[in-house]
Amino acid sequence: MQSLATIDGNSLVKTILINPPSFGVEDDRLEQHLGLAYIASYLQTNDCDVSILELTGVQRENFDSAISALPSADAFGLNCYSTSYASAKRIVESIRRQHPHSYVCMGGPHPSALPMETLGDLEIDSVVVGEGEVSFLSVVRSLDVGEPKYGVIAGISPLSLDELPCPSRTLVDQSTFTRSFLGRKT
Repeated sequence: MQSLATIDGNSLVKTILINPPSFGVEDDRLEQHLGLAYIASYLQTNDCDVSILELTGVQRENFDSAISALPSADAFGLNCYSTSYASAKRIVESIRRQHPHSYVCMGGPHPSALPMETLGDLEIDSVVVGEGEVSFLSVVRSLDVGEPKYGVIAGISPLSLDELPCPSRTLVDQSTFTRSFLGRKT
């Protein structure tokens, strides 16, 4: 991968964070994925170009068309639960077809529990095991300087949770989530 460099400390790596659907659960669109929202806000705080593609709530019959129109990016970061593994795998395959030179990283409970199996089964560049905010920023910065990180990347926890900015809720339309309490949307 060629170096994208930085201008005035700003990352030129366009990054898209993706939350795949879980077709085996009754409603996978209850609320925004906070892990991705925290990673996004941490990247934004560090002058990175990041967006979130929330694919939960996509119906199985519409999934192929949703992933066939993935926007281009230099880096993709996917969250993955065991219940969303099959859809995450299809998203990775679609990224590789549409954007073969993009960097793909996966994190979340499934790849954290099975990092080597995940790396061996999917055509991804890396797996972040554990906390992703600091680690994924290091992945983006490595792409900035043309020295991408590959393989299993140990999650780095911030020294203090106060170091993390509030989750970026503005990157996803909050009105599209379904969680309710006492009959009212929350």
